[in-house]
Amino acid sequence: MTSEFGAIDLLVNNAARNYIVDFLEYDEEIFSISFENNVRMVYNMSLQCGKHMASCQRVGIINISSVGGLRAHRHSVGYDATKGAVDAMTKAMALDLE
Repeated sequence: MTSEFGAIDLLVNNAARNYIVDFLEYDEEIFSISFENNVRMVYNMSLQCGKHMASCQRVGIINISSVGGLRAHRHSVGYDATKGAVDAMTKAMALDLE
């Protein structure tokens, strides 16, 4: 990773997708896609960059979340759940990377 572009100094995860759907109409496919887009991609990027950063003894990862992780919004059950997951994952990663 460092040969062509140098070291990775900072990772900012700032992407999400919100399906605005009533809970009773939300299906497992949409729920799964929400977690893939909003949680798994943050995890994968953080893991790959975190390994590189840790080997250089400097880690800087910023995960942009949302108020959806703190309080509920109508028609956003999947989005709110994924933002809560990103909040919890960020705190756990910080403990492991300190």
